Amino acid sequence: AVSSKVESMIASGVLLDRGMVYFDARLCDHYPTIEVRVADVCMDPEHAVAIAGLVRALVDTAAQEWRNGVAPDPVQTAVLRLAMWSASRFGVGATLVNPLLGEQWEARVAVEALLAHVEPALAASGDLARVVGAVESILGDGTGSVRQLLILERTGRPRDVVADAVEFTNQDCASPSEPAPA
Repeated sequence: AVSSKVESMIASGVLLDRGMVYFDARLCDHYPTIEVRVADVCMDPEHAVAIAGLVRALVDTAAQEWRNGVAPDPVQTAVLRLAMWSASRFGVGATLVNPLLGEQWEARVAVEALLAHVEPALAASGDLARVVGAVESILGDGTGSVRQLLILERTGRPRDVVADAVEFTNQDCASPSEPAPA
């Protein structure tokens, strides 16, 4: 069904090829992986690692539930879209929509519920401490978008936001010919 949907999207002439099809999550055409495209670019590499760890834990948890005969929760796509839009618009500094209940939860409570749901998978993969640490950082300090907005509010200059992003993302980087700082 997905393949025929993708083919009809390409046949519309709007998309040039399969690489332009952006589902929130999909099976990869050429690797035995699942591509998840709901996260924006993270300024902090540890945040990206946390997202990857959470996605892997969600997949492992869902696979284990399937093996145990547990059906997925019946959540409507529209409710998931609403929850994702709200999270992307307001971040973890506000409430998040619990898609199972269709109600707003404090971000920390929602994230802790997610962590509890996938904790066995995080522990089994060895990701628990690293993901929990990064999540605490996100909940405490915010994401790169919070950092960028604070700089823009402080300076009023978009170039300062870009300069900070360049500096932040290049910290602790050394060129191949330079030794890393001790």
